[in-house]
Amino acid sequence: MSARLLALVLGGQEAAALVTLPVLAAVARAEDACVRLAYIRSFPRPRLNRTGRVVVDVEHEMSRITHTTIETFAWASRQFDGLTMEVVVRFGRPRAEAIIETEVFAPTSIGLFTARDAGMRTRWATWSLRRRIARHASVRVVVLETERPLSRWRPWLGTPPRWHDVARI
Repeated sequence: MSARLLALVLGGQEAAALVTLPVLAAVARAEDACVRLAYIRSFPRPRLNRTGRVVVDVEHEMSRITHTTIETFAWASRQFDGLTMEVVVRFGRPRAEAIIETEVFAPTSIGLFTARDAGMRTRWATWSLRRRIARHASVRVVVLETERPLSRWRPWLGTPPRWHDVARI
């Protein structure tokens, strides 16, 4: 049986997923696994104009988000030769959709993405989802985090200090 890696991307974690995609590719190559990247997001609201009339309904907005997400992650995964990646977009409650996706794909390991500089609410939601998946499925759960930003550097204060350029060996 071939190894299967399910990567779950929650709404708002798209940038963290794109940044840590090389790590996901390295894990998939090490396990010789096929990858299924599932983007899970809540139902979008219809787009309204200034007067409150519906310009784009929910179905068209879901279609637009699905197309954009699939194209973005497919384009990002093309730089990794020999990596088989399937992108799926699911709409609904993240916990329920993650469990359904786990049952449907039957992975050998699951990857979650998170940004280290994310807020406490986002980190708690990722932790909670990871715990629920680990209790529900008997697979290995891996959390892929982005790198820490430069220590205490804030872009609105101007250029970073010179010592940030020094390479530490």
